Amino acid sequence: MSAVSTIINQPKTDEAQISAAVARANVEGRPALDVLEETCGLGPHELALLLGRLFDYRCLGSSELNALEPSFNLLSPAEARRRHCVVVNGSEGLIAVIADPFDSDLRAWLEVRISATLQWSIAARTDIQAFLSRHE
Repeated sequence: MSAVSTIINQPKTDEAQISAAVARANVEGRPALDVLEETCGLGPHELALLLGRLFDYRCLGSSELNALEPSFNLLSPAEARRRHCVVVNGSEGLIAVIADPFDSDLRAWLEVRISATLQWSIAARTDIQAFLSRHE
C-alpha cells in the first residue's frame, strides 16, 4: 500500500470528521480548513491530498507547483496571498491553485475576476505561501 493510500484511508480522516469540522466552523464563524487542520491529525500536505481526492481536484506538491509560472497579471501577489490561492500557467491553460476547497466564495470570485477557463487544483496553504514568497 502506498503512503498516499495509507493517508487517505486513515479512519481518523473520514467524511464524517470533515462534516463535523465544517459544522463546527459554521458555528464558530471560522474557515472549515482551519478547524480541519486542528482536528484531523494530518500534516498540511497529507490534508491537501485528502481534500484533493474528496473534491476531485488535482493535488500539487511543492515541487510541482514551483515548476509553474504565476500569472500575476491576472491575480496580484497581494490578492493571492490574502486569499490563499494562485493562478499559474500550465501546459493546458490556466490553473487556479487553492488551499481551501470549502471556500465557495473564492471559486466564484476567481471565476468572475478571470474570464478564461480555469482548471482547478489544490495545494497545501504553506506551499502556496512559499510559492508566492519565491516569486514576489
